[in-house]
Amino acid sequence: MNNVILAGRLTRDADIDFVGDSQVARARFTLAVDRDYKDKYGNRSTDFINLEAWGNKAQAFAPRLKKGAFTLIDGSVVVDRYKTADDENRSITKIYVNSFRYIEIREKSNDIKEESKQYDGSKLFENVGVDIGSVEEELPF
Repeated sequence: MNNVILAGRLTRDADIDFVGDSQVARARFTLAVDRDYKDKYGNRSTDFINLEAWGNKAQAFAPRLKKGAFTLIDGSVVVDRYKTADDENRSITKIYVNSFRYIEIREKSNDIKEESKQYDGSKLFENVGVDIGSVEEELPF
């Protein structure tokens, strides 16, 4: 199973373009994800994860994915491998987005200061778990 869930802030608005002969929509954006631990100076490391959405998802998501929004992303890991002009092997890792959910959106008010609108994320994974006791009899071992 190739599934990843990330939470972080969008570093920029999504860029959308159309690629290939069939002009398939592609939305690209970056998510800044803080690590759980701090270094010896008390600073957190941040990873910048490249994300892409394709086709109808790209067209639906791109106008809604705005810089600064704290967002929950559900997707899958993709490793693209290629050769450079110097015949060197390279790879890039990115996440193909299946769905997203805002946790917090920063909005600009009339007096130009930012306001935060927070969403209750406590129920996001409410029904994710499976009761092992109910399926234990069905296990083959």
